[in-house]
Parts: sequence; C-alpha cells; structure tokens
Amino acid sequence: MTTRLGQALVYAFSYETHGGNPSFVIATSGQRPDLETECRARSKNLGCEFTHLHLSQESSCADVRFYVESGALSFCGHGALAAAAWAVNAGMAQENMLLDYGSGSLSLRTDGGGERIGFVEQAGQVKEVHIDEPVLASLRAALGLPFLQPESVKVWTGGRQRMKALVSLPSLDLMQGLNIDPEARDSWCQQLGVTGIYPYFQVGPGRIVARHFPLRAGTIEDLATGNIASTLGQHLSGSYAQSLIIEQGGASCSASRLQVQPYETNWFISGYCRFESI
Repeated sequence: MTTRLGQALVYAFSYETHGGNPSFVIATSGQRPDLETECRARSKNLGCEFTHLHLSQESSCADVRFYVESGALSFCGHGALAAAAWAVNAGMAQENMLLDYGSGSLSLRTDGGGERIGFVEQAGQVKEVHIDEPVLASLRAALGLPFLQPESVKVWTGGRQRMKALVSLPSLDLMQGLNIDPEARDSWCQQLGVTGIYPYFQVGPGRIVARHFPLRAGTIEDLATGNIASTLGQHLSGSYAQSLIIEQGGASCSASRLQVQPYETNWFISGYCRFESI
C-alpha cells in the first residue's frame, strides 16, 4: 500500500525570502509507486521540475527521482535539496539524509534549523576548448552575441555527472544581453558533448554571476545548477581552494544563490530553501 505524505513547491538556492529554483516535491511511503507519468504531465502544466521523494522506515534514508516534461533526469541538484527540505520541514528528517537517486546516492546536511541545506560533491575535470573561427561562429549564434570577440572569451568543457560548456564572458553587459537561439545552442552542445551552456562573469574574488541554458530545453533557462558548482569552484580556485558565491539566473543573475565551500578534498554546495503555496 502506498501512502501520500504530502507535496509542496520548494525553491532551492533561494535568497532566503525570495528567488530560488523551483521543484515540486511529491512525498510517499509504503509501496513505492511509479509516478513518472503524473510528474511529467504536471511538469508540463507548472513549467518546473518534479521530484518524487519516497521515504522508508529509516528516516535518514530515502529514494528520490527527478522528472521534467520530456522524461526522467539522471540527477538534479536543486531537486535533491528540495526533497531534503521537504522532509526536514515535515519532521521526517533531522540534520543528515541519504538520498538514493538510482545511479548513485547523495548525502545532504542541514544547518540544524533546516533552512540551509547542502551536499558534498567531488569536482570534475575541465578541458579548455580552442576557439577557432567555426567554434566562435557557433558560440555567437548560440548566445545571440554576434560581436563577441575571440580574445575576450574563453571556453572549457567540464563537470562530473553532467558535462557543461563553461563560457567566461568579459562583462556583465554581455551576460545581460544574451539572446539564446535554441537550435544553435543544441547544435553547439552536441558538437562539444555537453548538456548545456553555462556563461559566467567573475565579478570579483570569490563571486561570480552565471546563467545556464540546458540542451533541448527550448528557451527555458535553468535558475540554479548545483551539479556544476564544485567543478567551477575548483576551476576558479586553482591551487588553493577558496569559497565561492554563485549568483545565477535571468538577465540580472538574481534568481538563485549558491554557496560553494572547500570540504576536505571535495566541495560543500549549499543554499536556502523556501516554500510556496500552490
């Protein structure tokens, strides 16, 4: 027998009282149901990712699956935070929670009050992309920046679970002026073997603004990208690991806020979660 425990729209990596990346969490217990059809249909209607959290008798362990309109996702960082935040808010988890997402598991920790939640992740490798004329032309078309100059941009591919094209831009004006062409973006991503384009601008030491445009997502912009944060933290730190604040999403890059901190030989990715009635 399956029991529906509840549901909520949770914004992960928020600015405490506003912003964040939405995930609709549906929680169950007992016999685990297959909610893919329901989650995909409701994802289409709400326009956000759905997370199915299935709790076992052991409150510190749970299964979790992620869905968008087009199908299941292998992993979703903000969806994992949303699931843990729901469990803590419902009194069904304490400071630590292990989530099994099918192809792996993720250990999440809270700050004790349950508002700030994070996970430890290993950084992935990055590889610089040589920018010749064909690469530059494809990048200009994908980003809608026809006057982008080769000496002002650098590109790397990197990541651990899902590879991204990390595109370092020289100004905030260019970040705000992006005009994504979905077809050109998808073509460029496929050429590089990545799952999205991640433009960013380094505002100052330990702080960047960023945007993310996933492969095959039309004109939809991802408002927080937890699975690239550890790789980016290590890439920008160099030999000495340093904390990093990532402000991401929209032309003003103010939709979400990710905190990236060195943790032993890995990285602790964390953020606030807020709930919204629907």
